[in-house]
Amino acid sequence: MASGRNRRVIYAIIAVVCVIVAGAAGAACWLHAKAAASLPIESGVVELEGLGARVQVSRDGLGIPTIAGQSREDVSRALGFVHAQERFFQMDLMRRAAAGELSELVGGAAMGMDREVRLHRFRDRAGRVIDAESASNVKMIEAYSAGVNAGLGALASKPFEYMLVGTEPEPWTPEDTVLVIYAMFLDLNDEMGSYEATESTMYGVLPRELAEFLAPAGCEWDAPVIGEPWPTPPVPGPEVMDLSKQPSRGACRAASERMAHGSNNWAVAGSRTEHGGALLASDMHLGIAVPIIWYRAVLEWPDWRGGENRVIGVTLPGAPAVIAGSNTHVAWGFTNSYGDWVDLVIVEPDP
Repeated sequence: MASGRNRRVIYAIIAVVCVIVAGAAGAACWLHAKAAASLPIESGVVELEGLGARVQVSRDGLGIPTIAGQSREDVSRALGFVHAQERFFQMDLMRRAAAGELSELVGGAAMGMDREVRLHRFRDRAGRVIDAESASNVKMIEAYSAGVNAGLGALASKPFEYMLVGTEPEPWTPEDTVLVIYAMFLDLNDEMGSYEATESTMYGVLPRELAEFLAPAGCEWDAPVIGEPWPTPPVPGPEVMDLSKQPSRGACRAASERMAHGSNNWAVAGSRTEHGGALLASDMHLGIAVPIIWYRAVLEWPDWRGGENRVIGVTLPGAPAVIAGSNTHVAWGFTNSYGDWVDLVIVEPDP
């Protein structure tokens, strides 16, 4: 009898496991079907309202699109369409992060972050930025925004991330494009004043000659926009710092475990290269994410002289500009500027 009961218990457990597995498989199939329905359109003809002429989007073997149109405005509209089809949830997170509206999407877990960011009133500032823009830039941003909304609406199903958070995607506005740029400010900004605090500590505990060498204002390799390059501070000798007296391993380990942000770029003149063309390297040290923050694209449209504008590089989903790239004549990139933009002030409350 005991053996029979054990068999029934085992059968019941197996049945429960089968039900759980079947339920999980069904949920996975449902999510896969929904995710597949939200995949971007990669072929065919799409009617995109507002275009002045036909725009062609072709992709290479890596899926990188070349968007060719008859005007910069049309190309921006098509780029917005493509961005929304592939990256709308990423764009939504960035605009909400800058506006302090993440909790509307993910709930109370983001409330503290929203409170901190709303002090900057970036959404209000974004509206004032749009109001101050030139008419041509406003038209381009409005065309891009309309393309984003068209691309979102052309998906067979909303991006699958919204099914997971249980919300609906909100339409894109020109102000949201500015908010995406503000989101980059938040990502690159040192809100803790760590640079200022570290520099202050260096000058407080190290000989001044060593501190000036480790944290120089600049060097002769810099290219200041205003003024001349700074002379490089001399390397301190043993009379300043005796390297035979090593710091404790604990102090070195603590320093090495802290994350160091930064980026770099450099240029080589054509007179220094074998092929005679200049070289530009722009290494933007940003965090690795899925999807990656940048979106590679090629943009083509006629110029006013009857030639062709061809811009190749990386775009920021949410904005119609090429952030780093080349127009086949000039190349450009960017790096975060660690200038002395802030002051760290210790405030002692009055009891």
